[in-house]
Amino acid sequence: MKEIKLTRQELYDLVWIEPILTLSKKYIISDSDLRKQCIKMGIPLPDSGYWSKIRYGKKVIKLKLSEDYIGDEDVILILREVGDENVMPEKSTLSVLQKEIENDPRVKLKVPDRLNDPDKTIISFMDSFNERKTWKTFDGRVVQNEGIVLNGFNKMDIKVSTKTITRTLRIMNTFIKALKNRGHELIIKYRETYIKICGQEIMIICREKQKRIIVKGEYSDSSKYQPTGILYIKIGNPWDGTTYIDGKKPLEEQLSRIIASLELKGKKLLEDHLKWQKENIEKEERKRIEKELQQRKEKELEDFKDLIEKAKRCDEAQMIRAYIDELEKRAIVKNSLHYELKKQIDWARKKADWYDPFIERDDELLREVDREELNFKKKSNY
Repeated sequence: MKEIKLTRQELYDLVWIEPILTLSKKYIISDSDLRKQCIKMGIPLPDSGYWSKIRYGKKVIKLKLSEDYIGDEDVILILREVGDENVMPEKSTLSVLQKEIENDPRVKLKVPDRLNDPDKTIISFMDSFNERKTWKTFDGRVVQNEGIVLNGFNKMDIKVSTKTITRTLRIMNTFIKALKNRGHELIIKYRETYIKICGQEIMIICREKQKRIIVKGEYSDSSKYQPTGILYIKIGNPWDGTTYIDGKKPLEEQLSRIIASLELKGKKLLEDHLKWQKENIEKEERKRIEKELQQRKEKELEDFKDLIEKAKRCDEAQMIRAYIDELEKRAIVKNSLHYELKKQIDWARKKADWYDPFIERDDELLREVDREELNFKKKSNY
């Protein structure tokens, strides 16, 4: 398979040259996945009538590629070759990994006819199951539980009937040992079971399917659920996990595929986690830069306001001096420059020096006054 690395710009050019459906036949990717990839990379796509207009020579509008984008700048597509008509990359990857697991000398996937050398989690579950498979009636009789036996606290999440428990434990014992030999960890939390792969915890459950049976009554019908003997294993969240069930292939023959699916899921979860971490770091860095820029802007404004205030003070100090000089000049002309006026003029000149931003002469009585606001500074309660 030949891999083609395309930049965001190249993929944009590609989807505007040929329809996505046509491109999905050239590359091993579905049209929906290619569309999702474009949306993920912020690449605009032609609307539904675009290619029809092109065919009939009508005028079309090509959307521009936005430069306001943060994310992956390239994508790898696999060219289809002869024989690849029905191959999808996910299926191919799963099959390759499944084959690798089947050929791994550390892993034994054949489920034995007897439960040999059970894992400690299996032994713990067996003890709990044996306690729960019977129950006492009000009159003290011990009754066998014919339905599904629930798992105990801090036991593996296995819920099956007494009729299938032996087979279930043989399958799960083989499954758990294979996972551990592949380097993975089994974690039990309360009544839930997880497989830790690539540092990511993936939920796993084992169940026996049940069928609903209508019980006829004298006045009204009721229903009960009866175990079917059909087992299934689900990996991932209960609402959207992948289910492997007894069918044409019994569960015993699907273990390599389940393990491969788990490993791919663990790898994907790790990639998503690292991507989220990277995006979060980038987001925090953008916030830091924005905050720093805002602080610089605010300081710039404060400095400019200070500049204006100092310019005003300089201008007003000069205006005070000019007034004092004129007052003194007129007094001399009128021969009225007496002692009290001289004292007032001297006082005014000192105040002009106190107010002048270039001098800011000390004044004992005005030390607590803000020169800009010309108000007494607010005193702290402390």
